[in-house]
Order: sequence, then structure tokens, then C-alpha cells
Amino acid sequence: MTILDAELEILEARSTDPELSGERLATIANESILSRVLITGGAGFIGRRLATYLVQRDSSVCVMDDFSSPSSAVPTDAARLVTGDVRDLDAFREAARGATCIMHLACVVGVSRVVEEPDETRSVILEGVRNLATIASEHRPHVVYFSSSEVSDSQRRGPRAVYAQSKSESESFLLNGGSRFPVTIVRPFNVVGPDQSADQGMVLPTLARAARNGDSLVVHGDGSQMRAFLHVDDLLDNLVGLLADEALPAAGVFEIGSQEQVSILQVAERLRELAGGRSEISFEEPEAEREDLVRRIANVEPLTRVIDLSIRRGLDDILRDVLES
Repeated sequence: MTILDAELEILEARSTDPELSGERLATIANESILSRVLITGGAGFIGRRLATYLVQRDSSVCVMDDFSSPSSAVPTDAARLVTGDVRDLDAFREAARGATCIMHLACVVGVSRVVEEPDETRSVILEGVRNLATIASEHRPHVVYFSSSEVSDSQRRGPRAVYAQSKSESESFLLNGGSRFPVTIVRPFNVVGPDQSADQGMVLPTLARAARNGDSLVVHGDGSQMRAFLHVDDLLDNLVGLLADEALPAAGVFEIGSQEQVSILQVAERLRELAGGRSEISFEEPEAEREDLVRRIANVEPLTRVIDLSIRRGLDDILRDVLES
């Protein structure tokens, strides 16, 4: 079903039932948006979880990924798999065939790889988004672009800046095309959960692996950096709730994150406790290119103008989930 088909279905429903509720109209629209979904980067941590989440809610899902990340894995619940690079317009177009929604997650992942491959990082982000816009302009699916909390980090000046700058440019590019297709841009903050790789420099899975193995929990600096970790399932619940809401604007940017703040040192201490207390906590100076920020917390005000932020998993739930995965 295309977006136009959805509009016609709503008009037909109204003609047969003039008193049709706004909730039912929103349901019709949401069913059309998520009926056939393409997930680019769908073999990554969030993409795999998203594919399973949507299939369980009766969406037909296609996953596109180039499997360039060592942590990539095929989502077993995907209805269709396309192996390809989003910079290949023909492959991208084939994957998007019939999609009512394109959720674009494809990107270079991990601090280490971004720092080591800045040109590749920029190419994947910008060329992929240009192809996304080309395809969306042809068929008008609803575009959901997974941007990054890095866009909000204006302090970036070193090697990591290319990632934030490219994501920011992509947001602007897509929003300028908003009259040609509907677009929802989300900036997930500090997303963690089961099966997240510890090999890409992510702080929580790295600390959790050390705690499981009884190794030293290495904290950068003094550990006073503040974060608010968001369980991947809470991210998906809020995202789908946003897409389902009739107040969703045709184009918008939304930061999604928890508001439960905790220092990295507190996280390390709690992980050690939950894992049985075998590990020591050690401190080391962070590598300069990491550019660790003092605080990273989402501004959820734009999101809460549309939906109520729903966080069902607290810090201990998250830590236990990550430790046990």
C-alpha cells in the first residue's frame, strides 16, 4: 500500500462512517506506514532488533546490509534479505521495491572505525542519504532516518567530527526534501541492550564483558562523565508510538533517550556488583581522538509534544540484560 493508497483508504472509511474516530484513522495510517518496511543496516545491533520487533507486529520486512561490520548478523525474522551497499542506487532501489516505509540505519559503526576511516564514514552517510532521497522522491514511502546524538555535540573538533558533520548535513538534506516525501528523523541517545558488540568501543558492553570475565573494568578519566542509557526495546516502543500518532508532523526531528542520569563510574561499580564483585576498577586517560563528552542526555521536549515518553526499563534492568547476553 502506498501513502496515496492510505489516503484513499481513509477517505473511503470516512465516507462509510463519518463519525470514525481519530484513533481509528491513525491506526489505518499507521498500518499503511509500517505494512512493508525496508531496514537498511538491518544486520546491525539496532537493525536486527527492529526487524524482529516489526515482524512480531505483522509488518513485512526487508533487510539490506553490506555485512561490512564484524558484528553483523542476519536477522532470522526478515522476510527478505538484500546484500548490498546503500551507495549502489540500483541495489538500494531493488531493496526498496514496494516499501511503505524506509528505515535508514546504514552507517559506519564504532568510534575506532570512524576515527580510522573518516572518508569511508562520510561517503557511506552522504551517498547513502542521497540515494535514499532519490528513491523516496519516486515512490513517497515514509522515511525514518536514524541520525545520531553526535549531531547535538557541537564540541566535536577532532577525527570524530566527520561523523557528526555528515549526519547533520544528511538531516538538512532530507528536511529540504520534505515536500517530496514524509520524513521522521530520530536521534537515539546511548542505546544499549542484549547482543550489542563490545568490539566497537561502546562503553557499556565493553564494561559488561569485563565484569562477566572478572577482568578489570577500565574507566576513562575519573568516570564522572554523565550518561542516560536507553534500552533498545524502549527506543523501538517510542519510535513506533511516534509513527502511530496522528499528530506526527510531515517532517520532524526527535531525540529519543532516557532521563535517568548516571556517571560512568557508577555504572562500572554497579556492573561489578551485579556480576559478583570479582573485578577491579581501574582508571586510564582516554585517547584524545575519543573526545569523551562530560554529559550526553537527550532533549526529549520535541518528542513529548507528540507522545508521552515511555521508559519501561531502568538502569538495573539494562545492566542485567547486557550482562546476561
